[in-house]
Amino acid sequence: MSVKTYRYWLVAVLICNVSVFFLMFMWNIDCKIPSEVTMKTNQEEILQFPLPVTGEVDSGSLPALKVNHKTVPSDKIKYDFGKPVSFSSNETGNFSVRLKLFGVVPIREISLDVLSETKVLPLGESTGIYIKTDGVLVLGIGEVKKADGSVEEPAMHIVRTGDYIISVNGAAVSNKTTLQNEIGKQGGDSVTLGIRRDGKNISVKVDPVLSEDNQYKIGLWVRDDTQGIGTLTYMLEDGACGLLGHGITDSDTGTMMEISYGSLYRIDIVDVVKSREGKPGELLGNFVKSGKNKTGVVKKNCPQGIYGTLDLDQYNTGHKTEENTWTTIALKQEVKTGDAYILCQLGDSVEKYDIEIEKTMLNTQDDCKGMVIRMKDKKLLEKTNGIIQGMSGAPIIQDGKLIGAVTHVFVHDPTCGYGIFIENMLEQS
Repeated sequence: MSVKTYRYWLVAVLICNVSVFFLMFMWNIDCKIPSEVTMKTNQEEILQFPLPVTGEVDSGSLPALKVNHKTVPSDKIKYDFGKPVSFSSNETGNFSVRLKLFGVVPIREISLDVLSETKVLPLGESTGIYIKTDGVLVLGIGEVKKADGSVEEPAMHIVRTGDYIISVNGAAVSNKTTLQNEIGKQGGDSVTLGIRRDGKNISVKVDPVLSEDNQYKIGLWVRDDTQGIGTLTYMLEDGACGLLGHGITDSDTGTMMEISYGSLYRIDIVDVVKSREGKPGELLGNFVKSGKNKTGVVKKNCPQGIYGTLDLDQYNTGHKTEENTWTTIALKQEVKTGDAYILCQLGDSVEKYDIEIEKTMLNTQDDCKGMVIRMKDKKLLEKTNGIIQGMSGAPIIQDGKLIGAVTHVFVHDPTCGYGIFIENMLEQS
């Protein structure tokens, strides 16, 4: 190898090493410095990072914000975050801290929200969930078979999977029956579909085809509702509630379902299918969609869960288990690894089961995966072998405070899974 080639290799190796060092350093910053922090009124929050960083505080909507027990001055002051820096406020609001490495290189702006103390009632009860889509959801494009045996695909390249059909020729449609009736009224003439696609309303034209059963069709697979079983996480004093800890996605399109309304129903658990490696188990139950069985309404479906309102007469303090008592929440920075427990209904009543918090991740991009949890209660493992479908939303309690809810199972190891921090759920209430 020539000296020149050797030098090229040496420079290349040096560049690679520097790049790896830089990436590791930035990863270390990302792990150790949160981008968002929530704190409570009249409670001191301390920030300190094992890095040479300084920060300037912008008091935002909190003129009475105190830093290191002194009101933030109008002039910008740099604080050394290699040492403990305390924050407190007797008012709700938000402020920010802009951090610089070595006091020079901007690396992160931390957004801090100050919330009032929240009283919550952890529930853990299984519930039947029924929701109606906001419009008719398109699952896929299909063929229309004609009387002569030929087939056509009238909606191909016009309508897309994941679209929501909201009108036909200006007439609103909210279910499959109305959609088909409105198309049939046109007697084979072109129809204008009002569609919501990626949050925007558009119009498209489709030419219906007369099918072999003598109906005009446009060749779509559609859905207008869905139902399932989940676990109620909490209720607030006004009856507002959150459940599941993750949103309901359509099984065919894989997209978050856009809903118009929904209902919650009392459920009877009939069986528990145990999890095993590679195949999560399932909670099986029956519920009847009737007024006497209805326990609440669903108003919102989003990545952090299902939200609605419960009937206060149905869910008062002490309902079904002595563990159902009003408590406060723990913020995510207060959650620690170690012992905790969940409340979950696998039969006639809610019971308490011991778990372990193995890891917390303050900067995760997926709100539903803020904690890694492990089921260790022998009674629970005998019944389920770990986390099963239908357990999503089971509240997690640590040191007497509600810290989050069960969300997902590890398919390769059903004794482990993810949990969401309760503050992420409450942001959507």
